[in-house]
Amino acid sequence: MATAYSLAVLLAFVIGAVVTPPDPMAQVLALPPLFAVSFVVSYLFVTQRLGWASGETTA
Repeated sequence: MATAYSLAVLLAFVIGAVVTPPDPMAQVLALPPLFAVSFVVSYLFVTQRLGWASGETTA
């Protein structure tokens, strides 16, 4: 869970820097929705990677 959180914060920050204008207020306002989306994506990524590392197959 900590790995997914860390990855989500980094991903949200990078996407926010690329997508939003260079206005700090716009970047702060865009961070919560970007974090929510990136947390779901990173959680799925991390859980699939852990499943593959342990030899489990996902359907």
